[in-house]
Amino acid sequence: MVWESKVFPKTVRDIWIYVPAQYSDKEPANLMVFQDGVRTYATRKGQFRVPTVFDNLIHKKEMPVTIAVFIDPGSNELEGKKGQPDFANRSFEYDTLSPQYAEFLEKEVIPEVEKKFKIRKDPQSRAICGISSGGICAFTVAWERPDLFGRVLSHVGSFTNIRGGDVYPGRIRKTPTKPIRVFLQGGSGDLDNEHGNWPLANQQMALALKFKDYDYRFEFGDGGHNGKHGGAILPDSLRWLFRDEKPFVVYEGKSGPGKGKHVVLVSGDEEYRSEEALPQLAKILAKHHGFKCTVLFAIDPVSGVINPNVNNNIPGLEALKEADLLIIATRFRDLPDEQMKSLADYIESGKPIIGIRTATHAFSFGKNRGFLKYHWNNKEGGFGRMVLGETWVSHHGNHGSQSTRGIIAPGEEKHPIVRDLKNGEIWGPTDVYGVHLPLPGDSKPLVLGQVLDGMKPTDMPLAGAKNEPMMPIAWTRTYTGESGKTARVFTTTMGASQDLLSEGTRRMLVNATFWTLGMEDAIRNSLDVDLVGDYRPSPFRFGGARKGVRPSELAMP
Repeated sequence: MVWESKVFPKTVRDIWIYVPAQYSDKEPANLMVFQDGVRTYATRKGQFRVPTVFDNLIHKKEMPVTIAVFIDPGSNELEGKKGQPDFANRSFEYDTLSPQYAEFLEKEVIPEVEKKFKIRKDPQSRAICGISSGGICAFTVAWERPDLFGRVLSHVGSFTNIRGGDVYPGRIRKTPTKPIRVFLQGGSGDLDNEHGNWPLANQQMALALKFKDYDYRFEFGDGGHNGKHGGAILPDSLRWLFRDEKPFVVYEGKSGPGKGKHVVLVSGDEEYRSEEALPQLAKILAKHHGFKCTVLFAIDPVSGVINPNVNNNIPGLEALKEADLLIIATRFRDLPDEQMKSLADYIESGKPIIGIRTATHAFSFGKNRGFLKYHWNNKEGGFGRMVLGETWVSHHGNHGSQSTRGIIAPGEEKHPIVRDLKNGEIWGPTDVYGVHLPLPGDSKPLVLGQVLDGMKPTDMPLAGAKNEPMMPIAWTRTYTGESGKTARVFTTTMGASQDLLSEGTRRMLVNATFWTLGMEDAIRNSLDVDLVGDYRPSPFRFGGARKGVRPSELAMP
C-alpha cells in the first residue's frame, strides 16, 4: 500500500505486509518491522530474502509466527526521476536521534496493521530491523520506546556522525540498562568517511552494550557496506533474536540412581558465589547420578543477566511444585510474596531440604512482608534456625585468613553422609561459622570445623579457644512443616564456589543429596563426584560476581 504520513508531513511511501501461512486470527502474532523494507528486505531474490527465510523458520518452529511489515523511507513523490521514489526524507527519518519515527510506527503503521491482523502488544514480541541508516533507526526506536519494541536487528548500522549517532556508545554506558535485545552485524570492510568509521562505530556499540550487560550479539566479518554478510546469517540472527531464553538452567539427568528425581537448586548470595557453586553441583548430580536438576538465580529483571546483588528476584521458583529436593544457598533475600509462596509451599510440604552456607540467613524482608516467619532474625531465628537448625551468628574463624578443615564428629563415622570420608578430606577456604551450642531439637552434628591458621589445606590448626570446642559445620535434623509431614534436612555452613574444588566437600554434598531423599542405600565410596567441565570458581568476596553471565551460558558441556 502507499502511505501518506502525518507524522512526517508531505511524504509518501510504500508499505508491504507479509503474513505467514501459519497465522490465525485466534492467536496474535509477533511483529517485525523492516526499514528500507520494500526495496531491500521484501524481495525473495535479494541479499536478505526475508519472506523465504520467515517461511522456512516459522515452518520449522525455529521462530514464532511473525507478521513482517516492510516500510520504505518517505519520499516527496513515489515516481520521481526515472520513475523511482526519491527517498528524500530517508536521512531525516532514520539518522535523527528522536522519538519521531517511533511515533510514526505507533500512531500510523501499527494501527493500520491491527485493522486486519492481531499482533502481540508486549515489546519482547516485537522486533525492528534495518540496514545502514535503517540500522541506527531501528536502534533509536527501541532506545526511545522500549515499551514498544524489545528486539533490534542492525545490519552495518550507521552509528556515526551523520546526524549525531556517534554519541550512542557514551549514552548507553551512562544510561540505566533498558530491556532491549540487540543483534549487531558489521564488517571490517565497511565505510570510512567524513561521518566516521563504520567498523569502529559498530565495535564501540558492541562494547558499550557489553559494559551495560545488555542481551546482545555482535557478528563482525570482513564484508563491506552491503547486505551480503547480514543476509547470509539472517536465519541465525532471527533464531537468536526470538529465542525463548529461560531465567534458569535445567540439566536433564543421565543414567543413574537419581533418574526420575528432580532437584531444584536456588542460588542468590552476594559473596560466596553460589551462582557458580550450584550449577557445578547440579552438573555432578545430573551427569554422574541421573538427577534432573534445575538451577535458579538472582536475575536482573531488565537485562536478564545473573546478578546476585539483585536481592528481590529469583524467577522460576514455581519449579518447586514438581521438586523432590530443595538445595538452597541464598543470603538475605527480600523476595516478593508471589515468589516466596512457592518456597514456603515447598518448605512446609515435608519434602527434604539441603541448606548451604548463607542459607542460615536466607531471607531478610524489608519491602515484602508476607512471609516474616522466615525472616533471619525474628524471635524464632527465621528459616535458618527453625528449618535448618541455625541462623546467622558470627564468623568463628577469621574471614579470609583462616580456612576450614572438616573433622568427622566422634561417633558419626558410620553415618551414610560421612562414612566414606576421612578427617581433613573436607576442606574449604571459607571460614567456620559460629553456632549456638547445642544445636536445637534433633540436630545431629556430622562434621566439625577445625579452624586452620592459614588458607591452605595443609596449614596447622589454630591454637587456642577457637578449636575448643570446634563448631559443627555440617549436621542433619528433621523439620515438620504445616502439612504435618516431617522432612529430612541437611545443613552445612561450607559450600562456597571454591569449597567445591575439594573432592571431600563435593562427596559430602552428593552423599547428603542421596540421604535427604531416603536413598542412602545408593551411597558408596565409588560414587563419582568428579568436576564436570572446566570449573574455575571465582574467589569469595563482595562485588566479585562475573558480569554479563546468562543462565543459558551455563549449559552442560
